[in-house]
Amino acid sequence: MQQMVGSHRYSRIPICGLVLIMAVMGCRHTVSTSPAPAVMALRAVSEDFNGSPASRDANAIVKYFAADVVVMSPQGRAPVRGVEANRTAWERFFRGANPIHTMTTDTVVVAEGGDMGYTLGHWTVGVDTPGGRAEAAGEYLAVWRRRGGNWRIVAFTAYTFR
Repeated sequence: MQQMVGSHRYSRIPICGLVLIMAVMGCRHTVSTSPAPAVMALRAVSEDFNGSPASRDANAIVKYFAADVVVMSPQGRAPVRGVEANRTAWERFFRGANPIHTMTTDTVVVAEGGDMGYTLGHWTVGVDTPGGRAEAAGEYLAVWRRRGGNWRIVAFTAYTFR
């Protein structure tokens, strides 16, 4: 049955047909699944990374770094680029007297695609010096990339509390 409205003809469409058309139009784009499993996986890897300085083994730390990692230190030094340069920096730190480095994972965010994410947290560091114990604390941002099922840090930056 057709009705005339003004000079245009319209077909009567049953309400269920209209709902179906609206539902199909609303699903034009692929609906992504929740990144919850990816968030849990990244949190677990981040927690493992955070515990790695306790081993006082630079290799235990840099295994979490992508080959092209860039680490920006809170001391205002030039960025440390690549795994080998970061391994050397950690080895130097561990040669210090009573070196302690702790980190927490406070926030984990994974992009909808599940291959990039970041973690935010707190860190503390301390080493004994001839003038006494030197300590610092602050917050960090680690940017992670997942390839082949493995999360690796591609960029890391930290700043100190003042």
